[in-house]
Amino acid sequence: MTLPEEIARAEAAYYQQLAEADLTAAEFDAFLSHLPPKAQLAVAARGVEANRDLLPFRRYVLEQRGQPLAAYLLAELSPAAFAYWHASR
Repeated sequence: MTLPEEIARAEAAYYQQLAEADLTAAEFDAFLSHLPPKAQLAVAARGVEANRDLLPFRRYVLEQRGQPLAAYLLAELSPAAFAYWHASR
């Protein structure tokens, strides 16, 4: 497996930790407050149900719950893959 493939699999697993039912309307409202005004309007217009699979929303929720992406990847990736991921950010 290549480093990008390893990273892609780990990132997918990170986002899949949350079942759609685990995402609350309160978390959606908090997420919206961190978006620029135009993005707030566009995302809010679609509503929480339509945005449950939105990766930035999922990442926001996971990070607010104490599980940052970088820490997850550090634990899941090989040292070479993590270094590659970190350098690309």
